[in-house]
Amino acid sequence: MLWLDLRLERDRFRMEMRTEIEDGATGLFGSSGAGKSTLLHLVAGLARPDAGRIVLDGDVLCDTKQGIWVPPHRRRIGLVFQDGRLFPHLTVAGNLRYASRLAPRGAKAPPAAEVLDLLEIGGLMDRPVAGLSGGERQRVALARALLGAPRLLLLDEPLASLDRPRRERIMPLLRRVVERIGVPTILVSHDLEEVLRLADRLVVLDGGRLLGRGSPEIVMREPAAGRLLRESEFVNVFTARVSGHEPDDGVTCMTLETAGPEGFAVVRGPLMDHPEGARVQAVLPPRDVALAGEALAGFSIQNQLPGRVTAVDAAGATVMVQVDVGARLVAEVTPRAARDLGLRPGAPVLCLFKAHALRVHRL
Repeated sequence: MLWLDLRLERDRFRMEMRTEIEDGATGLFGSSGAGKSTLLHLVAGLARPDAGRIVLDGDVLCDTKQGIWVPPHRRRIGLVFQDGRLFPHLTVAGNLRYASRLAPRGAKAPPAAEVLDLLEIGGLMDRPVAGLSGGERQRVALARALLGAPRLLLLDEPLASLDRPRRERIMPLLRRVVERIGVPTILVSHDLEEVLRLADRLVVLDGGRLLGRGSPEIVMREPAAGRLLRESEFVNVFTARVSGHEPDDGVTCMTLETAGPEGFAVVRGPLMDHPEGARVQAVLPPRDVALAGEALAGFSIQNQLPGRVTAVDAAGATVMVQVDVGARLVAEVTPRAARDLGLRPGAPVLCLFKAHALRVHRL
């Protein structure tokens, strides 16, 4: 658990932050200049607040009233920047050995073999850093941070310098590391889809102020935070397992990992070559989700998932409707559609979307 009570003023920027961040994976989201990287630097000890307190797992890292200041190298916080910042004169193995030597005696770091396997860098050990691609550098930087036995992992725009294909390759690896290694992680990104794919909770900032924190469902209901998320093209993200392929119809069937009001739902997405049983993550924009009060026969949209409305939030000319289908789905509809369908918490509803509206990635 990380507890923050901070105040900082720099030129025209002012940060006032009082919140707690739970263990697990948390995404720090906001527009440029919101204070995301500044907050990470304060936690890591790379910057000092004008006033305040930082407590990690009961240990006080900073308390300006009591004059407590723990330097960065004693905080056991792993920090990965967007450019990796590896030691250029060392090989990959040399960078990783350096991190292992810095781990405090008695601290429990994840097994090196497991880290190399998860990040798929076992074959890079003898390579000089200068010869690595951008994606390889980021994976090595993450491995180096983990082998230092951190109590907290901070990722500051770790994929921002990569092109889309490399980002798509690394995101499942990052998710795998977060889930299996178990080090509490805070991810900073200006890309909302990236945050939602990698983190379970959100902390939303704007101009150095906290707008909302918690699960996406909770944050979406905060007026200011919800508006910022909608303006940033909020997306649905859910996990499922491949349950079969229908090549003649050009689709792959996936079963949601959690059950909704009507049991475990089966979703059809674009045809993939992932084997049955493979765990996947699907991304779906709310604007591509339609709602209906009853099943529609003779209709081209075959994904018709039964669920129950959990929240209805007006957002100007649109209404954001949250539905439990086994995963949380948010649909964007007009106020008139919401009235005509009688949408309210607890109401049964069908979520409809095309198979090819999904972007699916293997985890």
